[in-house]
Amino acid sequence: SWRELVPTEAVDEVVECPVPSCCTRCDETLPTADIARRKQVSYFTDKRHHLVEYQVQAVNCESCGKKHQGKLPTGTPRGAFGACVLALVSTLTGRYRLSKRGTKACLNDILGIRISTGSISNGEHTVSQSLEFPTEEVHEALKAAPVTNNDETTHYRQHKLSWLWLTANDKYAYYKII
Repeated sequence: SWRELVPTEAVDEVVECPVPSCCTRCDETLPTADIARRKQVSYFTDKRHHLVEYQVQAVNCESCGKKHQGKLPTGTPRGAFGACVLALVSTLTGRYRLSKRGTKACLNDILGIRISTGSISNGEHTVSQSLEFPTEEVHEALKAAPVTNNDETTHYRQHKLSWLWLTANDKYAYYKII
């Protein structure tokens, strides 16, 4: 399945991504460009849903035929959701233990953010990857600490014996599930 774009009139902000005024190959003036694709990204700002549409323009040079396409602004998310939306998704599924369907309903009902269960899984993965470096920093700080507390707890995961390891002090806590 795919996300159906909202009509341009219904978005909160439109960002045009223009092509250059002259051909980069032959330096001829380019004709008026058409919109080659539309990308809509949901952001969460000031406790409200903010939808931005990026309109990437494209045109062919009439003299030499070279295709020119506008570029998305630096920092534009790869997917359809900004960092705050992804953080909220992870908080709802992780901290509050909502199911993916419950998270989907919550975001839609309360904030008007349309999201698929697959996008929720992808968002969790993105947030998890972004936390790898700070998690490793905490782990290294605990290794260097003069005093730490450690605990190991067994549990079953998919009918297999697994472990949860905890290392903590008064400043940090590091969990590892094996």
